[in-house]
Amino acid sequence: MLILIVIGKIFPASAQETQIEKLEARIETLENRLDIKNEFTGVSKELREQKFTLIEQKHAQAIKELRVEQEAFKNKIHRENNLVFVFGAVILTVGIGSYIGLIKSTRKKIAGQVEEVLRTGGDNLQQLIESQAIETLLKKKKKLLVISGSDTNMTKMERQLHAMKFKHVESRLLHNVFDTEQDIFSPDFHEKRYDLIVFNQLTEDEINRYVERSERDVFVGFSYQYLNNITERAKLNFANSLFTLYTNIMNVLKYQHIIES
Repeated sequence: MLILIVIGKIFPASAQETQIEKLEARIETLENRLDIKNEFTGVSKELREQKFTLIEQKHAQAIKELRVEQEAFKNKIHRENNLVFVFGAVILTVGIGSYIGLIKSTRKKIAGQVEEVLRTGGDNLQQLIESQAIETLLKKKKKLLVISGSDTNMTKMERQLHAMKFKHVESRLLHNVFDTEQDIFSPDFHEKRYDLIVFNQLTEDEINRYVERSERDVFVGFSYQYLNNITERAKLNFANSLFTLYTNIMNVLKYQHIIES
């Protein structure tokens, strides 16, 4: 692209063609005037020859000069185009060399930054690796119970938690584990079987009744609506997005892991 721009600025291709065409047109016009058979039809042979001689003498020098001018013009264009080609090649070579140098410099800089991070931030990196290892372990070992208010919400949440790589997820409907009218748990339900209970889109009243009767100190709640009237809010780690839900679940499980250790 750079070469094309330089050529265009030094001598536009259209201007070259126009100049040559003008020269050729002038030559053709003068040569046509020498065709005395068409120009002097009906004139005697002698007069035609005399006229031809006069015209030839008059225009021969002009034609010769125009041909010289035309040839010189073409040679000039040839020399300039060669110069542009060499100049463009030099620029292209320098450009490629600079580009390769830039790549090498960038790679060296990145390598230096990585080395610096590993040298100065080794502790943080180690902590990150250990944190990821702990999360993987917790998702494999810990048992979650999701308590939902409807079959649709229950199925959807169970699928989402499995997508987060939690291996042990059990789902129950609220009325199967807790009677909100009598505020009692179902006889066959045992909270201690689970490491964490997640409330999935329950109402404030349902959550308050359950937490009031539970012996647990911490829960995770999920709802697209903000719950303003939770009685024991300190026990509830509330989330209204899947990202926050995952973060809250992991924070609780990690806390439990630290306490147990």
